[in-house]
Amino acid sequence: MTRTCSACGGGPLEDHLAVRRSDGASLVATTTSYGSAPADLVRCVSCGHMQVSELPSESELDEAYAEVSEA
Repeated sequence: MTRTCSACGGGPLEDHLAVRRSDGASLVATTTSYGSAPADLVRCVSCGHMQVSELPSESELDEAYAEVSEA
């Protein structure tokens, strides 16, 4: 997989933070889900932007955000 920065389009991206995986969980922020993410975080050497190492597809995001409602 070619990894490029979603902010600047550059790279390279280097491993930055290993997180607790939240596979199958919704994207609703809770105090118990702090520190979890769908993938580990990588950092762009060019601009410093951090992002998940594996970006979810649009359909995966639609499904994950389906449970989120505005307060």
